[in-house]
Amino acid sequence: MKPIITIIFLFILELLSAQGTLPDTLELTALQELASEQALSVWNAEREAELATLDLDILKANLLPRLDLSANIPDYFSSFRETTQPDGTIAFQPVTINNSSVQLTARQQIAATGGQLFLSSNLQRFDDFENDRQNYNGVPLRFGINQPILAFNSLKWRKRVLPALQKETAAQLSTARANAVSDVTTLFFNLLFAQQNREIALDNQEASQRLYDIAGERYELGKINRGDLVQIELELTAAGQNVLRAERSLVAATVSIYNFLGYVYNGGSLAAARPPIPPVISTDRASLIKEMLVARPEFITATRQKLEAQRELERSKRDFGPQLSLQASIGLVRSDPELSPIYADPQNEQIVSLQVNVPILDWGERKAVVRQAETQLQYAERINERNLLSLTARADLLLQQYNELSEELQLTRRISELAEERFGISRESYLLGSIPLTELTLAQQNRDQLARTYLSTLGAYWEVWAELQALTP
Repeated sequence: MKPIITIIFLFILELLSAQGTLPDTLELTALQELASEQALSVWNAEREAELATLDLDILKANLLPRLDLSANIPDYFSSFRETTQPDGTIAFQPVTINNSSVQLTARQQIAATGGQLFLSSNLQRFDDFENDRQNYNGVPLRFGINQPILAFNSLKWRKRVLPALQKETAAQLSTARANAVSDVTTLFFNLLFAQQNREIALDNQEASQRLYDIAGERYELGKINRGDLVQIELELTAAGQNVLRAERSLVAATVSIYNFLGYVYNGGSLAAARPPIPPVISTDRASLIKEMLVARPEFITATRQKLEAQRELERSKRDFGPQLSLQASIGLVRSDPELSPIYADPQNEQIVSLQVNVPILDWGERKAVVRQAETQLQYAERINERNLLSLTARADLLLQQYNELSEELQLTRRISELAEERFGISRESYLLGSIPLTELTLAQQNRDQLARTYLSTLGAYWEVWAELQALTP
């Protein structure tokens, strides 16, 4: 039994691992494109967008004519029923009947008024088998209307709210894709930072090993003291420790990317190709704000919430106010023991019914419900202003950071190049005995730190770039 379970478990793992794989070396743009499709937040936004579209499709279907057929064939009953006799006693009489019916109805909703037009035809047959009798009752044609008056019209509001909801979920999907790109950009640079730290650690370990070998020879010749040799050995040991730490960080960054994309991690670590400077984007504030007002889901959500608040306000007023319900129809009807007269010689039918419902005393319930709806409407109007304020401030900050990082990136690149050149000169000078070990160590630390600073600046530049893109998805 255990081998079978093991085989099944391995098969499931193999199936899961086949669902998604990543190349050994990641390109940022390819990873961003993948994240915009595979991120869990994107899947959730796609589901919401699809549901909103289906809700709108359902509404469109509700506005079209409907045709329904209903039947009750047979409706047979054979039993005994109690019958009260003239003297007050009870007698049980045998009853065997069948009461079948069929009806065909066409309906059309009236969105503007909330009413419904209908056109129907039905036929009913009653059979009394005990007395050998039958009778037909039929309505060859009946046309009418059911019309609420002063009532809440839910269909009218669905026509207003559902398109706004579809637009909102579409904007949320675009924003989810842009946010996924922004998030995976951060994860990519976490991987790139870990990769750089490992490369620096390996380079330092190799350089420390060479220096230690040379220092050992110089110590034997009496050119350096024991303290310098111990210091170099200490740096060699620390370099080995840094390699182990960098490996752990690299694996952790790799796992984070796999988890974000929903892929199964099968061990090892990914490599990241250093990306170029991102494409230049427009930094015109007015254009950015204008696009943001159109594209950001927060503003569309506020519009939808305002519509819903207006809907609930109207609902509360109408549900607690006077209501009338009109039902009217004209048609042809006939009852006869034979079927043919029902359709050959039907009689006219007119039906008119007006129901009135006027609330008299509700102990302030209507007032409280209306006040609730008014409060929600006020909130919906105010939250839109707050969203505009918040996102405008965010846009201003990102634009400032984008412009500053653009200049800083050029400076940090040049500084990193100079630090690398300085370290090379210091290393050669130390090997020639021109400078002490402390100066070489300082040059190495400065080079490593500035290399990290450049990559950090490049990562920040890319992240700000991605966040600006997310403001206008």
